[in-house]
Amino acid sequence: MACYICSPLHCRHLMEESLVRLNGTEVEATLPSADFGALFDAAPTPLLVVSPPDWVIVAANQARLAVTGTTRDALIGKKLFEAFPDDPGDPHADGTRNLAASLAKVLRTKMADTIALQRYPLRVAGGEFEERWWHPINAPVLGPEGEVAWIIHSVEDVTEQVLARQAADATRKKLQQGETVIETMQIAETELMATAASARSQAAELEQLYDRSPMGLALLDRELKFVRINEALAEMNGLPVEAHIGRTAWDIVPELRPSAEPALTKVLTSGEPALDVVVTGTTAAKPGVVREWREQFYPLKNTSGEVIGVGIVCDEVTERRALERRLRESEAHLRRVIDQLFAFVGTLTPDGVLTEAYQAPIEAGGISREDVIGKPFADAPWWSYDAQVQARLREDIAAAAAGATIRYDVPVAMAADSRVTIDFQLAPLRDDGGNITHLIASGVVIDDRIAAEAELRALNETLERRVREEASRREAAQQALLQAQKLEALGQLTSGIAHDFNNVIQAISAGFALIMKRTSDPQIIYIAEHSVKAAERGSSIVKQLLSFARQRPLEISRIDLCALLNEAKPLLERSAGAKANFSLDCPDDIGTVETDPGLLEAALINLVVNARDAICDHGCISVRVSRAVSDTGASHVTIAVEDDGSGMSPEVVARARDPFFTTKAQGHGTGLGLAMVHGFAQQCHGTLRIESEVGKGTVISIDLPQAKQTNCLAPEPEDIGGRKTILLVDDDSSVRSLVAYQLQDMGFHVVEAEDGSQALDLFDRQRARGLPIDAILTDVRMPRMDGPSFVRQVHSREPVPALFMTGYAEAAEINDAKVLNKPFEEQALAAAVRSLFSDR
Repeated sequence: MACYICSPLHCRHLMEESLVRLNGTEVEATLPSADFGALFDAAPTPLLVVSPPDWVIVAANQARLAVTGTTRDALIGKKLFEAFPDDPGDPHADGTRNLAASLAKVLRTKMADTIALQRYPLRVAGGEFEERWWHPINAPVLGPEGEVAWIIHSVEDVTEQVLARQAADATRKKLQQGETVIETMQIAETELMATAASARSQAAELEQLYDRSPMGLALLDRELKFVRINEALAEMNGLPVEAHIGRTAWDIVPELRPSAEPALTKVLTSGEPALDVVVTGTTAAKPGVVREWREQFYPLKNTSGEVIGVGIVCDEVTERRALERRLRESEAHLRRVIDQLFAFVGTLTPDGVLTEAYQAPIEAGGISREDVIGKPFADAPWWSYDAQVQARLREDIAAAAAGATIRYDVPVAMAADSRVTIDFQLAPLRDDGGNITHLIASGVVIDDRIAAEAELRALNETLERRVREEASRREAAQQALLQAQKLEALGQLTSGIAHDFNNVIQAISAGFALIMKRTSDPQIIYIAEHSVKAAERGSSIVKQLLSFARQRPLEISRIDLCALLNEAKPLLERSAGAKANFSLDCPDDIGTVETDPGLLEAALINLVVNARDAICDHGCISVRVSRAVSDTGASHVTIAVEDDGSGMSPEVVARARDPFFTTKAQGHGTGLGLAMVHGFAQQCHGTLRIESEVGKGTVISIDLPQAKQTNCLAPEPEDIGGRKTILLVDDDSSVRSLVAYQLQDMGFHVVEAEDGSQALDLFDRQRARGLPIDAILTDVRMPRMDGPSFVRQVHSREPVPALFMTGYAEAAEINDAKVLNKPFEEQALAAAVRSLFSDR
């Protein structure tokens, strides 16, 4: 399908054939339709239109040509990534890869996609590449059959903002002051018409671009009544498109009149465009919220040159302005804070010229800014008391400019010929390219510390004899305390990462589970099954760490031991290493045991890896299962991991279960493996036994309680929803989306929210519309408002049943509520949700 948007002549020809429908009656357009093309060409935002699947450029506006320094003839018909390639000399360039991924996503989803920030150097004259940063938006234009016919690729050049933030001593540069001035369209009457059929087709294409543009676009007549408006601007105003037509701008957005009317009137009277008009006020879209737009007003003229209306291009900048204000306030606050600190802080050029110094060192030295700013740092009055100090400082500046970080204690001259000693540091400051742009000089007065250190040394000399006498007694107590602190640190670390890590595993396992349900391709099913199992192994590692640190109870269940071991055999073989002779012996009649299956598999992997290290990849490793009866008559199953490696001495065996104890080289062992296996065995009401002899090998056995055989099969998820509505709340969008799909497969209607605050607003709006929420499924830890707080707010209004999802068991926060631990399978989700309705 051809597109002639790039030609103003074609735009005018095809748009003069278009009709505007008002009140159901077809009348001739009062505004030339070619001005739609003019709006596209004159839009201040750089725009490209590309055609899939090869991303051939079919249109480019003046702003795009200006910001990239190209011409329309050089772009039209050329593939996007040939016209704008990555810098071949930059091994980290990812512009084309990320942009191609975004375009492919738009083509797949038929929805707009935004890249928040992208580094994409621009090739300039001579073949060199100029550093550029962009904020791209890709929006689809659908064809008559619903296919993606084109994609509008709009960008905002944010290079100046990015570079400004990177410089510590630079203030915010002003936003770009203007866009490319719209060029006067030269119309050749001889090219007005091609054929009526092609003109209608091309007019429809241009209208699709107009309607689906991410920027607000509108046409007003001389009475400032809406003749045409696209969805983007209508949404900003808070009313449907059809509600605008025939009504004045002030009927729709009366609050914007004071800031917009003078510019619109000037355009109508002068015939000249009004660019970068700042419009502020409120609209029906967000009542009571003052918003800000940057608008371009263009005169629309008939063939006689008379102004018959105004074209509007609108870009909302409310959030951008708020961010800039917060950034300026933050920078000013930081400077005020640093100025109040009694510390020496300053910035230097790489050749040692002082460019900035905070107030404390200037006031303490009894000097003014004019005495030091813009002058060599080594010549400043702080160092003038000693030529050798100045000479060393010059050498240090040269070393820091070469990439070194310098630190030492040095006296500094103060007012009234006094001196203080500072802990002085000189360090390089690099930009994103790794280039040293400045040096940071800093220092803190340490006179008190020096005096304290002298006192401490004297005290240490006095106490040295007593310390030696007490050393033996305290060593044992200190070791015990250190062991307890290590366990406490492990518990804090584990609990801190468990929530986020289990969210990741939940998204992965749920995603692959959905893939298995929705495909019949055996190869894809095979890949998905193995991916789910890999996610389950990741989950078991987190569970094992939490269990070891007493941050999570084990999930004890009856399992078929031989089935689990046979399934885990490939993983155990890989853990043993290619050069080891690995064997597994598990009688078929061994029965079931009571344990946590995921943690058992992780424990066996730990033991096999230890055995592999003991045999140095050459030797035999076996896993043997047997049944035995204890002295009390209780039946148990023994899983023994045996190797013929180097073995352990009795002293090592005695400490092998201790956390953080390891005989491996630094970097090759954490000392947690056997400790976690030992803790796991105890929590399963079992034991861990170690038999080892130096030079003969090691046998490590796990004894687990025997369980009665059961034949319980997990039910498949069924349609249990009955079109009930569940409010799903989770700040992790991946988890939220995939759980929503699973609930929808069960027959539920799902309403989604990203945190408790948003969920509460949705809940109140559903009630106001008479649409009940039948149940709540919510995460526990979320920003703004957490899950328990949200549920309490809901229960103050209505007793809706609630189920908490969590990657970490925050028992203190959720008390006796129903909890579903992440990651969970779809069967577990179905059972938990079913229980919500069965208990009512």
